Order: sequence, then structure tokens, then C-alpha cells
Amino acid sequence: MLALLVGAAVGGLTYATARQRRASTGSSVAAAAATGAGSAIAVSVVASLWPLALAAGVGYMIARRSKGPKALGPGSGG
Repeated sequence: MLALLVGAAVGGLTYATARQRRASTGSSVAAAAATGAGSAIAVSVVASLWPLALAAGVGYMIARRSKGPKALGPGSGG
């Protein structure tokens, strides 16, 4: 649903901008359809992949933290 709303908004803004610049109706509609569909696809891909990216980030942070120190701290040598 969010992708549809974003796609419609971007397409509408593209159409309005193209008409304001005195482009023909056909080219304005084509530009609006292309940008609206592209942005809707981008939003749907990002919406479906963010949980995977979040889980990978948390896993990386946990793995990085559990390795322990790489060197002795100051004053611990003898």
C-alpha cells in the first residue's frame, strides 16, 4: 500500500513538473508512469529487505563484540 501511495505521489509530481515546463501531454504521461512505477518498485524492494539488513547488522555487532580484546590494555605488561 505504501509503495502505491509513493508511486502515485511521485508520478503526479513528475506529471505536474513536466506540464509546467510545457512538455506535451504524451511525454508528460510517459515520464510520470516511468518514475511512478520505478519509485513504487524501489519502495517495495526496500520495504521487503530492511528486516534482513537489520538482522545482518545486529549479527555483525554481536559477532564483533564477542571476539575479545586484540591487545593487552595499558599497564598490564610485565
